[in-house]
Amino acid sequence: TANVADAITVETTVGGIDIKASGASAGEDINIAATGSSVNITSTEADAAAIVLSASNASGGIVVGAGTSGVNLDATGEVNIASSKDGASAVVLTASAGGVDITATGAGGGEDINITATGSSVNITSTEDVANAIKVEATAGGVDIDAAAAFDVDIAGGQVKLSNKEDIEKAISLTTNAGSNETIEVTNNLGNDLNAITMCAKAGGIIIDAFTGVRIGTETAPANCPTSAVIIGG
Repeated sequence: TANVADAITVETTVGGIDIKASGASAGEDINIAATGSSVNITSTEADAAAIVLSASNASGGIVVGAGTSGVNLDATGEVNIASSKDGASAVVLTASAGGVDITATGAGGGEDINITATGSSVNITSTEDVANAIKVEATAGGVDIDAAAAFDVDIAGGQVKLSNKEDIEKAISLTTNAGSNETIEVTNNLGNDLNAITMCAKAGGIIIDAFTGVRIGTETAPANCPTSAVIIGG
């Protein structure tokens, strides 16, 4: 009945301490509860498994719940979250009301945030109805989007806009360099106005140069382009 911090102390000065309920059935649990105070589990052993929480049954799990103060994992070494489950939901991060942040504020060169799916896909989806629902931005470096040679890079939206930030030659460049059969095609399928396709240089000129010649007309129009009049000049 002592009203002090160490009202009950269990201590061994040489060996370990085991608390077991080896004959317990389902529901006959070991409960550790602190009403109005905290529960602290501390280990001073210099070992990778200094503190272990284990549910050894194949169908057993571990639940960590907290109030508004949240759950904090803080370590001077690595923090690893791993699952051996063979399923789509092997590792799940869920915020049922707020957002999810993945931040490496102290990272230096090469200390990256890597998202890798070996043998499967990476899907990033947002259902928010705003202009920048998904944003990919590099405030200091570049952005590299690369796909295998047999697969496409598909970009679709209300408008597709390309703009540059650097005042240099070839600020926007469209280049093919894979073989002699490659072509570049700009097609407007449904626009029926005179300016369906517009090339405009507001300050400088336009250079059209080709190795075998330049043809303006409809004689060899692609199969998906109808024949029409050719207008040159104003």
